[in-house]
Formats: sequence, structure tokens, C-alpha cells
Amino acid sequence: MPRRRGPTERIPTHRGEGAPARVQAPEQEPMGAAADPHNPEPVTTESPVRAAPRTVPVQVSVQDTDEPELESTLGTVAHELRSPLVSILGFARLLERDCADALGDRGRHYLRRIEEGGRRMEGLLVDLLALARCHGVPGARAGADLREVAQEVAASLGPRFAERGVELHMPNHSLRAPCEPTALRQILCNLIGNALDHMGAPPNPRIEVEWSRRSGGVELVVSDNGHGVPPADRERIFRLFERGHPSPGGGTSGTGIGLAIVRRIVEAHGGRAGVDERPGGGAHFRVFLPEDTA
Repeated sequence: MPRRRGPTERIPTHRGEGAPARVQAPEQEPMGAAADPHNPEPVTTESPVRAAPRTVPVQVSVQDTDEPELESTLGTVAHELRSPLVSILGFARLLERDCADALGDRGRHYLRRIEEGGRRMEGLLVDLLALARCHGVPGARAGADLREVAQEVAASLGPRFAERGVELHMPNHSLRAPCEPTALRQILCNLIGNALDHMGAPPNPRIEVEWSRRSGGVELVVSDNGHGVPPADRERIFRLFERGHPSPGGGTSGTGIGLAIVRRIVEAHGGRAGVDERPGGGAHFRVFLPEDTA
């Protein structure tokens, strides 16, 4: 039986305040000889520094590793890396504030590259820490209001919606989901962020969030009118460190962790997560959260 859809509303995401959009670092620039910082000429590709000997990469198969143990290890590593990264970004900001004139155009350009790369790494560490926490999701669920959490997520992602010119639509009715607010916020943020990253640049880009009560639980849907997900990739993209193909017309490749986090959280709640084709074209991500029967 077709599911009836209630009225939806367009969310003015451009007015929301929240975390800044992640910036994808540009392509790596060749290192060159030192130059006058006040004369921003192109950097030569010839370097007097002898390249270090190439090492043989060691391949580690994720499939051969116990996943909870791997994710716990990744969380520990991510936690240890945050402290030096905070120092790098902090001193970069101090250089920009106190020494911008002395750096010159070339130096300021290099400094921006350091900050962009640092912010991208910071986003990766945040995702790794979130992944490590997935196995600690408690069994008993107090529940959270989907509309309230979705509005918070829309506000935090507002700058990215404005930058991409994407409209966000979601229902104007409330529904309590059997999931903790923090976990539900992570699910919505990752699914909507994934759509922004991979939908490409279709005419009149649009992301829709829907929720409804189904037999035995609550269904949450996040869909877009982009180029969709090929059938061969629909299971692969939920695996750890698997990325979708680059989207035509814009977007980023992501960290390869966001959708894995979604599935871990949903399965910890006894639910399921998947993706199929949206009617009319685009991706159609579905999450089902069962009622807590404990």
C-alpha cells in the first residue's frame, strides 16, 4: 500500500549557524627552492633536496581484522593525533594574525594550504572517533524527536546548503524515534552530508528528509535528485573506508567513514540501513529503527 506523505516545508538552511563546512585541500603543490616572500613568483619544480628512498607499502586487509578491535584502535589513534593537530592549527592562526605582512603573498598562500589540510584531517579524526563510539551505544533508548533533531542538523549544515545552492525539505510534523538524540543527530548529519557531497549538480538541486511510523518502528528516509548510486556500489559504500565515485559537477569524495557510522549505529539499535533508487532519479537512503521492546 503506498505510504501517504504529509505536508513538507522548505527549511531556510542559509540562516542557520553551525560548524563550518569542511574544506577539501587542493592538489599538492611541488616544493621548490626558497624565494623572496615579498615576490610571489611561481614555485619552481626543481628542488635541491634529494628525495627520500621509496619504501615498499605494507597492505593490511580490513577483512582480516576484528572490526570492533580495529575501530577501537582507530579511535585511540585519532584521539592521540588530535593534540598535535590542534597545535598545528593554533600556530597557523597565530602566524596569520601576527605575521601576515612578513609572510608576503607566497607565505600566506602556503599558510592557507596548511590550514585547509589541517581542517580536512580534523574532519577525518572526528569521524574516526565517532566510529569508535558506535559500539558503546546503550541498549535502552529514551527516544528523540525527529523534527527537533533534523532542525538542529539543518542549521549546522546551513552554510554548505547555501554554498551549493541546494534546497532542503522535510515534514512539519513531529515523530519520536527510538534512538538517543546524539546518535540520531549523527545519522541525520551523515546522511544529509553524504547527499551534499555526492549528488553532483543537477538542475534545481534538492534534498528531502522524510519520517513515518511503520509496523514495529520508525522509518527515516533521506533522498536527493542527483545522479544516484549504481547498484554495484549500494552495499560497498556502507563498508569502512569505502568511498563513492566522484560526483559530476561538484562535491567531495568524503572520508569513507560516514555511511559506515550510520550502519553501525542503526544495527546497534537492532535496525537496518540501505540505499536504492529514488523515483525519478537520485539516491534514496532508508533507515529503519525498531521500537525498543526491552
